[in-house]
Amino acid sequence: MKELPKAVQELKRTKNFTKETAPEQIQKEHRTASGVWGKITVISGSLTYVIPDDSTYLLTPDNFGIIEPEKVHFLELEEPVEFYITFYKES
Repeated sequence: MKELPKAVQELKRTKNFTKETAPEQIQKEHRTASGVWGKITVISGSLTYVIPDDSTYLLTPDNFGIIEPEKVHFLELEEPVEFYITFYKES
């Protein structure tokens, strides 16, 4: 999995989500804007981070996920799970 570039600045952090409170959009194919990176942090439980035609990652509290700009992806949420996403902009 890619790493966040060193020259990024935090834009925002989502609230903590569970399977019940996560936006439906993140469970369907979508992408971030140009220059926008994301970091998926699991607080408890696990979820699957899918990059179609590329890779699938099991994310846990010990294993976060990196979202690359403009890369199509989605999340498969299991019960129980609690997580948040932090977005960064290339500077």
